[in-house]
Amino acid sequence: MHLCANVAQSDIACLDRVANGTVIPVPDDQNNLRSITNGLAALITDYGISVAHEFSVVGRPVSLGVTPKIQKTWLYNYNVGIHNYDKNDLNDSRYRNDNTGFNIDAGLTTQLGDNWMLGVTGQNLVSCDMQTKEISGYRDTYQIRPLVTSGLS
Repeated sequence: MHLCANVAQSDIACLDRVANGTVIPVPDDQNNLRSITNGLAALITDYGISVAHEFSVVGRPVSLGVTPKIQKTWLYNYNVGIHNYDKNDLNDSRYRNDNTGFNIDAGLTTQLGDNWMLGVTGQNLVSCDMQTKEISGYRDTYQIRPLVTSGLS
């Protein structure tokens, strides 16, 4: 989770006046603060079954595997005034939305020689953009993008 505070310059000036004694705070002063707390997070859970098979191409062993999967994604957009911050709200449904979709991973490996192997994997081959809930006028986009990785050993 990415959690930060965006501190307003007017709040700093007010606190400076309180610190040097020019202003005496009253209980309702906290409602005049302009600073906000922002928290963004994504939680992704994959449910899938992997299937693999080895076969021969031009006399070389090749293994191919695929993992079709269901992806459950929870997005969090916690965006409140600093005086209303409550760590217990971070998981509240007011700041969370979810999405369930399909995706697939795949991998291929082959033996190039007696001591050489080549592998290629693709993760999340179906891309997807999801929006967080709009909170206090702020909305963000989370992207699930394909990631291809290769390796040689």
